Amino acid sequence: MKLRHAVLTCLSTGVLLSAGLSAPGAAAQDDTGPRTPDEALSASLSTPTTINVSGAGVYALAPDGTFWTASGGTSNIWVRHFDDAGNELGDGFNKAGAYGLVKSMGYAGGRVFVITGDTLRSWVAVDGTDERSADSDTKYRLGGNQMILRVDSLGGGRVALGQTGKIGLLDLTNNAPEHPFYGQTWYGGGINSGFPANAMESCVLPATGPPAAGEPPNNCGKQFGHTDVFNYPIDTAVAASLDGSVAVLSSGANTSPAAPRVTIVDTLHGLVAGSFGTFGSGNGQFDNPFSIVLNPADLHYFVSDQNNRRILEFERDGSFLAGYGIGVAGGTGFEACGPGGATCRAATAGPYYGQLDIRNGKLYAQRGNTGVLEVFQVTAGGGGGTQPQPPAPGPDQVRLKADKVKVTKGKKTKLTAVVAPSAVCASRTVLFQVKVGRGWNNLGGAKPLKPDCTASRKSEKVESKTQYRVVSINTANTATMATSPTVTLKPKPKKKK
Repeated sequence: MKLRHAVLTCLSTGVLLSAGLSAPGAAAQDDTGPRTPDEALSASLSTPTTINVSGAGVYALAPDGTFWTASGGTSNIWVRHFDDAGNELGDGFNKAGAYGLVKSMGYAGGRVFVITGDTLRSWVAVDGTDERSADSDTKYRLGGNQMILRVDSLGGGRVALGQTGKIGLLDLTNNAPEHPFYGQTWYGGGINSGFPANAMESCVLPATGPPAAGEPPNNCGKQFGHTDVFNYPIDTAVAASLDGSVAVLSSGANTSPAAPRVTIVDTLHGLVAGSFGTFGSGNGQFDNPFSIVLNPADLHYFVSDQNNRRILEFERDGSFLAGYGIGVAGGTGFEACGPGGATCRAATAGPYYGQLDIRNGKLYAQRGNTGVLEVFQVTAGGGGGTQPQPPAPGPDQVRLKADKVKVTKGKKTKLTAVVAPSAVCASRTVLFQVKVGRGWNNLGGAKPLKPDCTASRKSEKVESKTQYRVVSINTANTATMATSPTVTLKPKPKKKK
């Protein structure tokens, strides 16, 4: 059974190249030829830096490089917003209610999508308005064990369904009240009668969409897929293929011994195009892998190898390129291993890597289920390719915070400037300014930024409603880089004794 073309369109991003993959269960072959021990291993990942986006268990990376996080669920849901230096931006929202454990989230079109318990919900990101909740049939088909939710910019969604051995492809643009998140198809061998256990099957909505009233037949429901296709699928990525295929990462937890792997699903023809990866701690092996992403610059896959505390890199055909982590090549620091270098081993220290994301030449790797992220600069074509210069940092983002929004008349308050991204901070100073009449006056001279990209200054005594702002300038004081939104201080009268 084939997917409708419209669904494939929203799941495909960019121009992808076709790839030759091994058959399921077969070892991938390196079509570049064998590497000799004296060939230098050209690493794709730099030594990481860290940022803390909330301490929350789940996050979503927005197109502008900021982060949305979600936590709670048993009594409240907290959705928060952070810049790329880990500074909270002040928008976001709280929702009271027993929603169930927050499992995963995504961001697209100004909305956050959050899986809580067995339900998919979404809200307007900045204020929590316009709540939309999955209909009962979507919940039935998805089941109660969803893993990582992926949302693309066009409103397509993918979710791995671990215990049921399936993946769901969602149309998140369908916002009718009855069926706001109706899944377009569910793939997994063994979910329909008459199919071999290791075949790819799909349960697809008719071209007319959901019925006007009631629920369509639950011809997939919570039926279990077969482990020959997916073995506890935990994450998905767009595959390095022209046909809209999906790469599915299975942790292997449904069998003993474990059988983790990456399966490439040809969604157009309902076929398994190939797979790679086996259980272990050596070159190209996994032990409880958690997340997968595709680097659009060179079509390499990155996989977080959780129990081995490392990140693995593969060519688009499944050939193993390198592993990264602390002690993975036998040393004590952060290093690379693999063909052309030392044989990979389990990391001797370092974090358990969880969810991965990649954008604008940076790989974000979550430490376990915390909000702490390790940020790697990615060099396209690693494992022997050239080493281009890292991209220039994006434009400055400047904010101004006051420690007391309501100040006492005739008193000063502390103003704090926050500049991002962190890559620009060493070459910036800031000017604090106050509005006088129709123009702006400086509050003293320029102030250098601290290592955390902040600077502080006291306001003037606030006698009436007064506006302040902060300006980012280069250290030579020859160019204005960015100006913050205005902050207005409204004084309260002095308390009478």
